[in-house]
Amino acid sequence: MEAANRGAMEAGGESVGFNIRLPHEQSLNNYTTDSFAFTHFAPRKIVMTLLADAYVCFPGGFGTMDEICEIITLTQTKKMAPVPIVLFDKKFWGKWDDFVRENMLPNKLISDGDEKIYTITEDIPEVVNLIKNQRTCCDR
Repeated sequence: MEAANRGAMEAGGESVGFNIRLPHEQSLNNYTTDSFAFTHFAPRKIVMTLLADAYVCFPGGFGTMDEICEIITLTQTKKMAPVPIVLFDKKFWGKWDDFVRENMLPNKLISDGDEKIYTITEDIPEVVNLIKNQRTCCDR
């Protein structure tokens, strides 16, 4: 989340941080112009997914995996309008994608085409293009 907050601040924009109260590890980053603290993960995820026009996920831990899988599931089940879902860093996300394609898809745990809900890239112009052209790329 820090990367998004920092980018917004450096561009002169505003950025709200959605923090979670945990006994350790989690603290609000220095790049937010406003913040809201949650005590539970589920409401935080709902707020983060309601109005987003795109998701760009960088390597992270279990929380990142939880959030990206939730977003993909909501898209897959059409509970959320499709928007660009970008996983940034081929080396990190490639192993996850291999698991999806080698285990989930052939075993019919997901439907054909579900592996195309997200894009894995390290190409910044491609990320920008996906976001700018979201209405055509996601059949809105």
